This record gives sequence, structure tokens and C-alpha cells, in this order.
Amino acid sequence: MLHPCALAAVAVLLTPIALPAQGAGILSWGDDTFGEVSLAPTAEDLIHVAKGWQHGIAVHADGSLQSWGRIDRFGELAGTPGDVGYQSVAAGAWYSLALRADGSIAVWGYDTFDQVSTAPTAAGHLEVAAGDFHGLARRANGSIAAWGRNDAGQVGNAPSGSGYAQLAAGYLHSLARHSDGSLLSWGSNDFGLVSNTPGGNDFVDIAAGYRHSHAVRADGTLVSWGDDTLGVVSQTPGGNGFLRVSAGFYHAMALHNDGSVVVWGDNRFDQINDVPPFRIFALPVAGGYSCHALGQLDPDLDSDGLSDSEEDLNGDGLVDPGETDPFDQDSDDDGLGDGEEALTLLTDPLVDDTDLDGVQDGTEIGRDSVVWDGDLDGDGTPDVLGTNPARFTPDSDPLSQTDPLVADSDGGGLSDGMEDLDANGAVDLPDEFDPTAPGDDEFLLVVDPLIPGEFYTMTAGPVRAGSHVYILSSLVGPGPLDTFFDLQLHLDLPINFMVDEVTLVVDTVSGQAFVPIFAPPGTPVWYHSVEQLTARNSFRVSNPVMRAVE
Repeated sequence: MLHPCALAAVAVLLTPIALPAQGAGILSWGDDTFGEVSLAPTAEDLIHVAKGWQHGIAVHADGSLQSWGRIDRFGELAGTPGDVGYQSVAAGAWYSLALRADGSIAVWGYDTFDQVSTAPTAAGHLEVAAGDFHGLARRANGSIAAWGRNDAGQVGNAPSGSGYAQLAAGYLHSLARHSDGSLLSWGSNDFGLVSNTPGGNDFVDIAAGYRHSHAVRADGTLVSWGDDTLGVVSQTPGGNGFLRVSAGFYHAMALHNDGSVVVWGDNRFDQINDVPPFRIFALPVAGGYSCHALGQLDPDLDSDGLSDSEEDLNGDGLVDPGETDPFDQDSDDDGLGDGEEALTLLTDPLVDDTDLDGVQDGTEIGRDSVVWDGDLDGDGTPDVLGTNPARFTPDSDPLSQTDPLVADSDGGGLSDGMEDLDANGAVDLPDEFDPTAPGDDEFLLVVDPLIPGEFYTMTAGPVRAGSHVYILSSLVGPGPLDTFFDLQLHLDLPINFMVDEVTLVVDTVSGQAFVPIFAPPGTPVWYHSVEQLTARNSFRVSNPVMRAVE
């Protein structure tokens, strides 16, 4: 006996997820024994695809056909018509059907059961379906034509009425959906393929596999019946939201309204394991032991400017270290989209504070709103949250923008976060300074104690002209030298230690520094003379001298 395949191929797309006018690409996975996967077309202008047992066939946007797979044993490849004007295809065991725009049918390949030679070819058909060795076609009035192998009544028992809206053909059985939403099966009743056909008139899509059948109800739920080998019936996914269904030898697949596909049943050729992650599909096709799907090959599901493959670098469907999230516009929740950061701003989309200055990237560039994504399935609810508003602090003053790639945007010596203490992009606290104005940068140095005759070195900088250095010190009690911040200055003038806080105003342009004296005239003041030992930052304090401020 010839090994069977099964596929229900319909002539029109029934889902609201439409292919672009110029067509789409094809993703293939599963059994590749005869190149069913590796030889699939790489073009992205396909409008329909069908999968037989060991070969596939697709329609290009210009109406031309392309077949691939098994070495051309019965002309299933070489016999592919070379003209144009086709709109849909169906594939059985080593033969194919193609429907032209005028409703005429082309048939070629294996003809042992006259499934090629007796096929109706005249115009006026709306749909074709291929079982393993019998074919079906739907006429304009909804009546059904059947031909080919008939040992189980899969041809002879075809209904004679009209009004049918969709056809599916399996190994030895056939299935039709009426325009009123009801189902009718005929042919082999093995495993209850005919007698267990579900009732009701709410069905919107059907598929016939080897010895199993499947249907989608109007509420988006799936129904399966027939032979349950490898769980192709019992493992049918629950839940709703499904739009299309297709069936292969012992596996089946369904299209969800979020654009994803799910496969169940036989996994011997990784039909389940190798479902491509993060893709938007429009047409699922299961046939033989492999799967095909048309759709966007590399979409941008979260609309962040980076394609899904650019975000899921290893294609495993997980957000691994070093990868951004294909379902989140703003992976680091800093107020900037992943693509905006990676492609335009050159900030790190995985680090919310690229320059480590204490202010998030989005706040630095003046972003004052969170980022939300789109609504792919049109249900009125955003699919994915972009920026997490619990983490991102919107900019309170978009005019005070700082550089997310430079820790100290004004070059005044203090990082942006040290000046903007609450990291909200505004100078709104008493102890804050303007991160865009270098003149107000202030430094605090604690030297405790200052011991006469000891050497002290304070390093860092640069300090811009007009910056302020505050030195807190004491002459009493032991303690280590504490150096804060990165300061470079000339200490070549006396320093007043009578008060706890001494302000040293440094002008590095002129090289001058001075110490304001806050004590009133006549008040005793302790002075230490400062001896400059290096050009920049090493100094020694001499013995204290009590003087009176004049």
C-alpha cells in the first residue's frame, strides 16, 4: 500500500490575518527526508501553499507555481504548469491540483486511481482539495465534484446538494462545511470519521488528516475526532482564539488569532519542537510529516524598530541574557524603545542607565511619557506593556536634557545624578544643581584631622571655572584622611579652619583660588598656611597660627 498523506487545501484565506498584497514568505519544519523543508521557496511573494506527502507546491504573487520535494518520481515536480494566473493549490500523494483565477483546474502527477485524468478542468470552480488519491472541487453554486479512488465511498458518497462553503480530503474520507456552518463527512467510517462528525452549525474551518478530522467553531475552539494515534485527537489544544486548522499524517496545527501556530500529535520529526517562535502567520499547512506556514518571516511584534530575530538572537523563543524582549517595546524600562536605543541613540537597550550617572536614559533625553505598544489582535487591549511606569521616572523638565552617553553632561565635575538627586530631569530640590550648567557644580571634601606637617593629596577633576569646593575638617581628634569626589585644584592660599565649613572657590582657568572669611572683624581665627608641593593636588599644612581677622 502506498503511504498516505493528508491535507485540506482551500482556495481562499478565511482568517482576518491577511497576507500583504505582494505576498509573504514560507517557514517550513518537520520531516526533510525529500527536501520538503530545505528545498522550500525562499521568496517572500507567496500567496498560497500546499503540502502533500513528500512534496510541496506554492503560488507566487504573479500567479506562477513552484513545486519542490521528492525526486520527480511521478512528474509531481516536472509536470508543474509553467503558465500564470493561479490563485490556490492542493497536494495529495504525488499529485497536485492548482486553481486558476477563472475557476479552471490544472492537475498533474501520480494517476493510478485516475485522480489526474478524470479531474474536472473547466472554469467555474471556487476551491480544490486533495486527499491521498482522490480529489474534490467546489463549484460556484456550492455543489461538490469528487473523483479518483473510491474504495471507501470517499468519491461516490459525495453529497449531491449545493451550498457548501469549504472542502477537506483525507486518506479514505472527505469532509465538507456547509454555508450554514454545519459539517458533513463521507467515505471511510473507520475510527468514527463519519459517525462521530460533530453536530451544530457554528463551524468556520475544517481539515482532514490521514484518519482524523478537525474543525474550528465560531467561538475559536477546536474539535477533533477519529484515530487518536500519537495524540492527534486527544491532545487537541483547549481554549479559544483559533482561526484555522490543518492536518497531516498524525499531527495537526492551528492558527491562533495572535498570529502564532500550535502543533500537536506526532513529534517524531520535531513538528512540535521546531515551531518557529515569534512569527505572524496567515496560513498553516500540515501535510505528510512536516509543516509549512505563510506569513511575515521576521516581523516586529512589539513595533519597537527591531525585528524579532534581532531581539531573539538564537531563535529559541526565550529572552536569554544579552537579548531584548520581542514582546516588550522597552526591555530595560527606561522610557526609550529598544530600537530607538539600539539604532538611533546608541544607548544600551538592556541597561536603563547607560552612562551609569544615576539618571535613566529616557529622563536624560527629556522623555516625559511612557511607551505603549500596539494591539495586534484588535481586541482593544494593548498586547504588551512597553515601558514599566513603576521603574521609569518621566522627565519633569524636558528642557533640561542631559546626555545619556556622558556621565557628567556639563563637564563640571559632578555626575548628572549627583546634581539631579531625585533623577527626574529637573532642578527642584534645595540641594540639587543644574546638570546642564558647569558653574554650579559643588564638591565636598572631608579631611579629618588636618595634622600639621603631614602630606595630603586630593585627586580628581576636572573642576570647571566657577565650581565650588567645600572642605569639612577638624583639628581635634584622630581619624583617617577621607577623599570624596575627583578633584584637582591648586591649594596655594591660606585656609580658614575656625568654622566647620570652609568654602574654597576655584577658578581653574585663571589658576586662582580663594577662601572667603566668614568671621566678623576682630574675631580670633585659626589659620593654617598651605604649602603647595606639586603643580596640582599635593599639599602640606604648616603649624597653626592664631590671627585676628582685620
